[in-house]
Amino acid sequence: MDSWLTTKGINNLEPIIVYNPDKSIRSFMIKQSNEKTTNNRLRKQIIDIAVYDQNYNKFIIGNVVINDNNTLSKVNHNFTFPVKAILINDNDYGYAKIRYDISTI
Repeated sequence: MDSWLTTKGINNLEPIIVYNPDKSIRSFMIKQSNEKTTNNRLRKQIIDIAVYDQNYNKFIIGNVVINDNNTLSKVNHNFTFPVKAILINDNDYGYAKIRYDISTI
């Protein structure tokens, strides 16, 4: 609670994904950073991630913990299908800016 109430600014979350040749996910991390213009810090968050297959069927990776002591948090998943889209913070439980690199899919 202290990290949220006594500091200002917003954190940035960015998916760092390595894909297999068939567009399935080989490795999945979330990189957390913060705004450099404020007295900000990394914050612990718990978010949901939506993963969509080629037919846009939605699969949820629930309760992903974003660490406050490391800039990279591993996302555990068991999806072996080709991925069409990924939505970080699917249910808006976290408070962050989301950055996507649309050229990676």
